[in-house]
Amino acid sequence: MNGLKQILDFYISSSIHVALSVFSFTWITLILFDVAFDENVLFFNFFASITGYNFVKYFGLAKFHHRSLTKRLKVVQVFSLICFLLMCFYTLQLQMKTILFIAGFGVITFLYAIPFLPKRFFMDSNQNLRNIGGLKVYVIGMVWSGVTV
Repeated sequence: MNGLKQILDFYISSSIHVALSVFSFTWITLILFDVAFDENVLFFNFFASITGYNFVKYFGLAKFHHRSLTKRLKVVQVFSLICFLLMCFYTLQLQMKTILFIAGFGVITFLYAIPFLPKRFFMDSNQNLRNIGGLKVYVIGMVWSGVTV
């Protein structure tokens, strides 16, 4: 039973469930709009979702505590690196217009986690899109709809 718990913990911590959702939504879109099946787009979205979600989820933690990360988080980091490399591979399989379209959503995801706005916009030191009240849900919705449709 302990082994099953470890597998489920890894499944949740590594955002595989999120990537499966993005993969599924993309596949449903291909079916609904009668677009030819493109496994490169599906697998790119899968690996990009894991890379992006884990970057957003663990960036702050890994940035300040990289020497004292738990074994579980180190495994998630290695898994995320492998997914990043696979994402890069599938990026090379995509058409240039697709890469350019998706790149904008990649930039938004990056800015979602990285502080980039001047401090005068905030009362505290949190200067990323994730911490702007009311904006978070729209940013997430825009990125999800952009990459799955």
